[in-house]
Amino acid sequence: MAKLIILVGLPGSGKSTYAKSIMDPEGQLQYCSSDKVREELYGDENIQGDPNKVFRVLHNKVKNLLDRGYDVVYDATNVTRKNRRSIIQEVKKYCDEIEAHIIWATVGQCISRDNDRKRSVGPDVITKFLYRCQSPFYDEGFTKIKVVHNTNINFDPIEFRRRMIENMKIPHDNPHHSLSVYDHCVEASVLVASRDMDSDIGCAAFIHDCGKPYVKAFIDSKGNACETAHYYQHNCLGAWMSYGLEYS
Repeated sequence: MAKLIILVGLPGSGKSTYAKSIMDPEGQLQYCSSDKVREELYGDENIQGDPNKVFRVLHNKVKNLLDRGYDVVYDATNVTRKNRRSIIQEVKKYCDEIEAHIIWATVGQCISRDNDRKRSVGPDVITKFLYRCQSPFYDEGFTKIKVVHNTNINFDPIEFRRRMIENMKIPHDNPHHSLSVYDHCVEASVLVASRDMDSDIGCAAFIHDCGKPYVKAFIDSKGNACETAHYYQHNCLGAWMSYGLEYS
């Protein structure tokens, strides 16, 4: 049976460029994208149109190709479980392999690349996707999950990790935490080590709050100013940031 590759990434991360790099000359691997469907339906990929119609047409194209024995690359942002669930549920009977390829670049690089494109969505849209980012997991139905660093960006993983750690050295300013964000994460990783858990869990413990410095705000859920710091959606930013680290 055929294979479906679902690309996952922020706008500007390089998903379409990556897709082109893995296409085979024999045509066994076919490319399907939401942008191409928008162009077919509305004459311009910049026109959002009716999202339900766009993805209904896109999903039908994917299923038709898989049913004919082709492997397919499915190109959309796919940053939430809900987005991915819709296509995974529809194609299960057409393929026996479903892979998630996470195409990663820093948020700043995504914004810069997007700004250089003719069809730019803007930093606000990229940030919106970032704040909804949910990591792919095998329980969604994937047979393989891989992270691909965009090869067209200037990226130093050691410097990225150093800056991330430095940024974590801020007070929580929250009654639930007496330690700084960094010290709290260190304590968590030490606790994991003391219980002889898997080293990957220790790595996860150390970075589990790495997104907090970027969302820290003294504003409550209703948008009112308050004295206690809140960290809404820090898990989503941390999920995306974690792909820049050389961890499992």
